[in-house]
Amino acid sequence: MKLKSLLSLFLLGLPAHSQADYGVQGIQTACTKTGFEISALTLMNQTPSAPVIEEGPGKATYFGSEPRVVSCQVGKHTIKAEFSTDEPRERGECGGAPGARVTILVDGTRLMGNQLFNNHCFESLDKVSFSQSEWIGFVFKMCGHTSRGYHLTMEGCFEFKQGTFWSLTKPMGPFPLTELIANKALQLTPKSGAAER
Repeated sequence: MKLKSLLSLFLLGLPAHSQADYGVQGIQTACTKTGFEISALTLMNQTPSAPVIEEGPGKATYFGSEPRVVSCQVGKHTIKAEFSTDEPRERGECGGAPGARVTILVDGTRLMGNQLFNNHCFESLDKVSFSQSEWIGFVFKMCGHTSRGYHLTMEGCFEFKQGTFWSLTKPMGPFPLTELIANKALQLTPKSGAAER
């Protein structure tokens, strides 16, 4: 009887329902005549209204694991991004938020293949952009973080203007930030984190 009374008191103290924070991962793309950007996006405690959400001319957000392809003409260059978000799983490192895989081609040449995006357990990118201007020319920028276990070690961006972009080894390796940092001639610049809503 005593045990029943204690259990009843305990249950009365609990809220009627409790809910843990959750995130839904996706990929956002934006295409204009002078630029293309692909970036990681995480909706916090929200459910997307559709698998593809058009957000204006050339801008969309993609959810779900269906493979997608987006092409964009930036100046004289054709940028093609192929991507899909991995399905969350119960087990494994970052199983609940595994991120996405992104392949990017520039004028038909593979720049990066199956690159990890939006993952916080391993080295990962969260944004890649291309821009074209009359004064600067063609610019490639990628942002992300390196990782050792569950700890981010370095976070930032690398930017390559026209001449240096074309001299990059293509396709880039699976850990492009680590490879570029090892080059010591290049330095990460600060960045803002992956988008969250």
